[in-house]
Amino acid sequence: MLLALFGGGIFLITTFLATWGRADNLDLQWFDAIYRMDFLHPSYWLVLTQLGSIFALIIATAVAWIARKTNIALMLAGSGLISYCVCWIVKEIIARPRPYVLLPSIQSHDWSAVGYGYPSAHAAIAASIVCVFYPLIKKPFRPLLLIPLVVVALSRIFLGVHTPLDVVGGVAVGAGVVGAMEYFINKKA
Repeated sequence: MLLALFGGGIFLITTFLATWGRADNLDLQWFDAIYRMDFLHPSYWLVLTQLGSIFALIIATAVAWIARKTNIALMLAGSGLISYCVCWIVKEIIARPRPYVLLPSIQSHDWSAVGYGYPSAHAAIAASIVCVFYPLIKKPFRPLLLIPLVVVALSRIFLGVHTPLDVVGGVAVGAGVVGAMEYFINKKA
């Protein structure tokens, strides 16, 4: 329940900030600072960003299914697909342009990133995968799960396709969906 409330609350805050109709100066300043410190060639970030793709979701779900962890596989598939759909719907409603549209000096390094920017579906999928696996991992190793989430979030910025606000909104969607699903599943049981 706490994860659902936290994710939902952050999502509401970031959605409010994103609906101002233009990118907030602070968000663009953060974006520009991160984008300019890129230390890897964009082709590496294109590979790393796939950790938050539908393909990563399919692979994680398949591995859980093959391992006969049916509940985990269903939770991964359900939360990932719902997160993706929520992002797609919100993108169409908010209609916040991507950074390469807002800032002429920015180049998109991801040809597949079209349409609107807020919220990041890659960040949402990565967050949903991490949130599903988080309670299954022994406590000392749980912080390691944050590494792929941070890598996906940074990759979306380094590729020039999302601002930090877009990424935080996406993470909030993924976490909120997993939290809500866990709440309703546990309430039913």
